[in-house]
Amino acid sequence: MSDAAYVCASDASHVYARLDAERRWLDAARARAEASPADVSAALALASVHGAIGTMTFAAGDTGRAQAFFQDELAILDALHAAHGPDERVTAALVDALGVQAQLADEGGQMGVCLATLQKMLPLAESLHQAHPEDDEWVRAMSLCHNGMGRMHRQLGDTESAARHFASDLRLISLLCERHPEDASLCTERAIAHFNAYLAAVDPVQESEHLQAAIRIVDDLESARRADSTALEVRRRARSALTTKPAAAPRRRDPVQDASSRSADDRTSRRAWLVARVDEELRRRRP
Repeated sequence: MSDAAYVCASDASHVYARLDAERRWLDAARARAEASPADVSAALALASVHGAIGTMTFAAGDTGRAQAFFQDELAILDALHAAHGPDERVTAALVDALGVQAQLADEGGQMGVCLATLQKMLPLAESLHQAHPEDDEWVRAMSLCHNGMGRMHRQLGDTESAARHFASDLRLISLLCERHPEDASLCTERAIAHFNAYLAAVDPVQESEHLQAAIRIVDDLESARRADSTALEVRRRARSALTTKPAAAPRRRDPVQDASSRSADDRTSRRAWLVARVDEELRRRRP
């Protein structure tokens, strides 16, 4: 059934077949969950179907309908977590679903929603990391939370909170690099994490240290012939920032990341501009 829905998702001419396949897929999963109300696996399967259809619907270009499926998935998982909090399967699924919600909010420019979602996601990821400290997945999830919250706080003008979260992100990415020193992409992410920490730094010495660290990381990658275009761009912008030219934070290959720009001279004016835009948007939405 899932295969039928997937095949139909990419072809607009098959929209009715796709809707029918989705309905039958959902009905089957719902019937199993309703037949065994105490079966956590059946409820998780129902949530997973909502998430899968949301993903396929999003890929087909129907963003609004996709978001409805994602919200249904999250509602099921929230209810499951309230009833079966200690079940790590539920917690893991909820972390994944919140990650999707954070990404959608981030891409939609909903900074407040994104921040609140990440704040909810972080303690769940931390609990899984505490239970499984060697599992990279939860280190990665915590890194994404801190990276995203750092960016949201920075855009909202809270540099102190941004610096704290970027520091946590750097620590977690460094841990992954230590575990997998052969992974060039992680080394690049570590360089980017240093660049993000520079963006939120208020001490010129710290700014310079983070920029120089980013440059050294990319230099090492290049000497080993493992530097890709992203790594080289990080180094170019770090070098530019060291000479006080405007620099833009490079993008990391993750759902939530810092992509804002700044120089040492325009930090205050840009912060004021961002706060003004947020305040304007809040007033516009207020009834």
